[in-house]
Amino acid sequence: MFSQEIVSQYQMIQTSREKVAYLDTRGSGFPVFLVHGNSCSSEVFKKQIAVFGNKYRLIAVDLPGHGKSPNAVYPETAYTIPGYAELLNEIAVHLGIERFAVVGYSLGGNIALQWSQISDRIAGIMMIASAPMKYSLEAFEAYPKQEDAYGGSPEMLTEEQARGWMRLVGVNVDDPETQFMIRDAMRTDAQARATMVASVLNGKGFDETEIVKTLDVPLTIVIGKEDQALGIEYIKRLRSDVIELPETGHAICLHQANLLHPFLLSFLKDIED
Repeated sequence: MFSQEIVSQYQMIQTSREKVAYLDTRGSGFPVFLVHGNSCSSEVFKKQIAVFGNKYRLIAVDLPGHGKSPNAVYPETAYTIPGYAELLNEIAVHLGIERFAVVGYSLGGNIALQWSQISDRIAGIMMIASAPMKYSLEAFEAYPKQEDAYGGSPEMLTEEQARGWMRLVGVNVDDPETQFMIRDAMRTDAQARATMVASVLNGKGFDETEIVKTLDVPLTIVIGKEDQALGIEYIKRLRSDVIELPETGHAICLHQANLLHPFLLSFLKDIED
């Protein structure tokens, strides 16, 4: 879990629609937004915050209905991927950050790509355990359907369901440091999952398979070779320069932080240069 010192640094911000919690490390270097995934929270970046929080200005937001943020007042707009991108863009403007990188974990990578289409402030994107997708039934090529998965469940998850889902995508649920992920999944507003999935299948988003072909800022995609949540061959067809980490599942930020960090540092140095 986060230390009490880090938890105490979270602030609440009222956007034009939703109120959310965020952490700003106020590090001396280039600003970086950290965007978590579905049924997750910004705590998934705790190792990155610990290592890079002083060197870079890391801004980690708990999306509406996730983590420390209250459930959405307007779920039909807040709980879509473009809706999340619009909210984050509003926060960046409010904080007066003119240029920044975005690091997105899982669904956070998709949010980053959608964000790139509504803002010229993004200097580069790193997608971690994330797949560019089309907003249609073809989304299942990026994130394949899996039996007993609860990523789009319209019900609040039990502990058993949360553990099962995490185990399915390669999270070591017996590791004490991952217990917060189970709690995060159980805490997440069930409407967030159901609304997000429905909006993707109904075409509410830019085609990310085209975005990654034409994006005019640096893009780095890091995936685990053992990640059952992703269509790995599909991703590699889209981008030949995908970085694959060996013996790694979906929880790269936690389980393989030591392998991830050199690539993250290289990405950020390239952005700064």
